Amino acid sequence: MTDSLAKAYALALFEIAVDEGKCKEYRQIMHELKETFDQKFVQLLSHPKISRKEKKACIDKVYGKSLDPVFIHFLKVLIDKNRFQYATAICDEFDQKYIEYFNIIQAFVYSACKLSEDERQRLEIKLKNKYQCPIECYYQVDPSLIAGIKVVIQDEVMDNTAINRLNKMKEHINVKVR
Repeated sequence: MTDSLAKAYALALFEIAVDEGKCKEYRQIMHELKETFDQKFVQLLSHPKISRKEKKACIDKVYGKSLDPVFIHFLKVLIDKNRFQYATAICDEFDQKYIEYFNIIQAFVYSACKLSEDERQRLEIKLKNKYQCPIECYYQVDPSLIAGIKVVIQDEVMDNTAINRLNKMKEHINVKVR
């Protein structure tokens, strides 16, 4: 039920973004909103003993004039429909709609140390050329890799790390010894 509700609300908001030509802008706003949705805030705005009027006043106080009026209205609709507990899931679903609509591939890049901006740019260009579509890379440092990088895209893993090469050498030696 949560999944279908989140998808429905995200789709409605995404259709507004497409109609207004503000997909990228709305995605950024959704990311920023999600960061503000900590557990206590969501519980507060979902609590049945707090009136809708008080919840909407809280939205106005927290987001005031800094947030696009479409989003203020959207958050108030969630309050009116008693759906604010799905706000984080709606943000996630909106992001998925954006990724699907623009045919974006997400790459998770693991490296033993932080990659320089130049290294990141070169990697992103290579991935974009290989897959012939937009790429979004998410970088994470993992010192256990020793050296090199590992790129995970959907079910594909490209592992050029020292630990992977050492493990392959170990397997190869174990096979020859038997």
